[in-house]
Amino acid sequence: MTSNAKHHDEAIEVYLQPLRDFVAQNHDQSMSRARLDIGSIDIYVRMTRRVLGTQWGRTLDLADITIPVNLRGRKLFSQILWEFERLAIQYDRSVYVESIASPIIRDALVRRGYTFRDGEIGSAWKTPQSLQADQTLQAVHCPTSIQN
Repeated sequence: MTSNAKHHDEAIEVYLQPLRDFVAQNHDQSMSRARLDIGSIDIYVRMTRRVLGTQWGRTLDLADITIPVNLRGRKLFSQILWEFERLAIQYDRSVYVESIASPIIRDALVRRGYTFRDGEIGSAWKTPQSLQADQTLQAVHCPTSIQN
């Protein structure tokens, strides 16, 4: 995953219904995956089981994301991550983010309390229990479009 740190004043609302539909339709499968186009943002999402630390857990994976250069720096990754977290809580899964190449995204995940595999910079996760305790999911902090 990569990101440029260009900042824009104009807020953009991400259409997240394809992600919601995929999770709702596949939450009880042992493994499902899809490449979704949400606006001009391309994401590769997976629902599976994997070892997180020392225990197996069900995960909702953000395996890859491509945000066009002209849309970077507008907090779109944050909007998408919030939706992943909300869906993970709803379906009792951990959020797993893989292929973290951007130091900006890595720093954001550290601030949000994600666990990194033995200091490895490539993958991070957050359990449903820690997601539920995370105050960033409260309505005060979430854009209105994400709460629905």
